[in-house]
Amino acid sequence: MVYVVNHESNSIYNDIKHFSKDKMEDAQKEFDKFPKNDSTIMIRGVDGGLIKRKGEDNFVNQNLAYLYNDNETHGKL
Repeated sequence: MVYVVNHESNSIYNDIKHFSKDKMEDAQKEFDKFPKNDSTIMIRGVDGGLIKRKGEDNFVNQNLAYLYNDNETHGKL
């Protein structure tokens, strides 16, 4: 799996989108659709490796914590 997590600028909301690893193009489109002032990450599910990131460090870190606590990933990242 590949995960795209976004923290909307000036908001408390985080969004997670899940993609099969063979749908990397779709994951890239999802990542690109968010404004550059949003904190957004793309993560490899197999090892939790950061593929891409943009935005402020503190919100990027919040995205990682949010993904870890997501009920669909069950803390496996």
